[in-house]
Amino acid sequence: MENILNLQDVIINEILAELIDEIEDWLVIYDKQGKMIYINRHVERLSGYSKEEILQDPMKAPWDINTYNTTLKERALLAIGQNRKFETITLNKNKKQAEFYLSLTLSGIKDRNGELVLYIAIGKDITGAKRLQEKLHRLKYIDEVTGLPNQAAFIEHIYSKVKKEDASFAVILFDISKMSYINNTYGLTTGDALMKEIADRLHKVLHKDGAIAKLNSDIFAVIYEDVEEQAEVIEFINIIFNHIHKPFKIEEKEIYIEMSVGVSMFPTHAKKAGQLINKVQIALARAKECLGKNKVIFYEDQIQDEVQMRMLQESDIHQAYKNNEFIVYYQPFIDLERETLTGMEALLRRKKQSGEIVMPSKFIDLLEQLELIEQVGVQVIEEVCRQLREWIDEGYSIVPISINLSMLQFKNPNLSNDIINMLEKYNIPPSLIVLEITENMVIQEVEMAQQTILELRNYGFKIAIDDFGTGYSSLGYLKKFLFDHLKIDISFIREITKNPQDRAIVSAIISMAKALSLQTIAEGIETLEQLEIIQEMGCEMGQGYLWDAPLKPEDIKNKYLLKLYK
Repeated sequence: MENILNLQDVIINEILAELIDEIEDWLVIYDKQGKMIYINRHVERLSGYSKEEILQDPMKAPWDINTYNTTLKERALLAIGQNRKFETITLNKNKKQAEFYLSLTLSGIKDRNGELVLYIAIGKDITGAKRLQEKLHRLKYIDEVTGLPNQAAFIEHIYSKVKKEDASFAVILFDISKMSYINNTYGLTTGDALMKEIADRLHKVLHKDGAIAKLNSDIFAVIYEDVEEQAEVIEFINIIFNHIHKPFKIEEKEIYIEMSVGVSMFPTHAKKAGQLINKVQIALARAKECLGKNKVIFYEDQIQDEVQMRMLQESDIHQAYKNNEFIVYYQPFIDLERETLTGMEALLRRKKQSGEIVMPSKFIDLLEQLELIEQVGVQVIEEVCRQLREWIDEGYSIVPISINLSMLQFKNPNLSNDIINMLEKYNIPPSLIVLEITENMVIQEVEMAQQTILELRNYGFKIAIDDFGTGYSSLGYLKKFLFDHLKIDISFIREITKNPQDRAIVSAIISMAKALSLQTIAEGIETLEQLEIIQEMGCEMGQGYLWDAPLKPEDIKNKYLLKLYK
């Protein structure tokens, strides 16, 4: 009978051992001295080591209790001594050096006398859950492009810093100018590469003196530690400028950048995190409004009201765009020899919901600063094409219409295709469109400008250079760019009857234009005396209040197009 009972014990123990070996949990047994005496198969599968390898050399097992640091081991043994389980999460490496996470529970086994005889470690592989947790953390707190902390992480960091005793630091925002232009011109891949390079340069300057983050598409943020004086911050920013203003070489392109910088200081400007963040944003907004490059603005109380007013203006302009409040008026060009309509210029106006008409001087600069000018420019092109189609369908004989291009439009590599698509939509021939650009637009990037103008002329558009004489172009540019029309700026026409120098300049411009086979248009003619002078000089076309102010479409049709009705 005793033999039968012993056999049953053996069978039961073998069954239990087999079950323990097959469970999906990680299981390790230690004797009371902490020596590893048993591992199950799951330990082998996950670690990549065999039982023999691990039991012969437990140091191969980085999860072994004996590899815990002193503090962790003491905590584990204390818990077990108090009849409690000890739980922890460990990061481990398998035989192939791949990382995995274990959620480990360490328990003690006592005999009938209450003496500790074994330790049992049971672990669950939580690698998948930890990887998901890390991914979610990265999505929440890490900028995908640069790998830097993002806005959420940066704000949390500021909230934690203001709680520290005797803290003093500066919050600095760097807004990278013209990132949308860089992305549109060179592509998003180049733009992302540029952002990484900027982040690297900022890191090199910052060292261990603070923290850096990427807030949105074009703003970097820095916390500069242990500073109380503005002079220290300015010195630090100048060091950054020296690094940032060197050209960035990306995919064989050299890219130069400019920045606007806003600064608020703790505790000088604010003692609460939310106020500090708000004030650095106000300082940055003011820096972006300033003329010139690389402006640095420290928060001051008096600029808050001004910035808030500016924010209201920006909101108003965005709302105007959404509500389609931007409309087109037309001002005639007159053939000075025949005294007939020979063309007209499309001019932007804003018609408020109240019916008030707002002149472009009140909103153009804001549209450019908000980079809405390109979208509004597209609206103008479409409206001109739509209006031309309406007049053609009504049976009127049509003259070419001149459209002013903004700098952003002109630099858009898809400009030609965008305009052609619009013409095709309304079935308008390119010969009815004259595109006006300024001197400064063509001299900023000469090769790009030359290629763009060539493409547009090949499509059949006429090109006019606007406000001639106010920029810095040379005579060589007039020949190089193959313009069709040259518009003499109003500043020369205004005083032409009184100022001999203006008269000489206008005469020289007209003579030069004739030599280059360019038609001239004098802007801003208001008196008969001005008209007589430019007629004597041989100017072909005129524009100004002598004939008419810019008119609504129905007024231009009734006053001018009816006379050309066929």
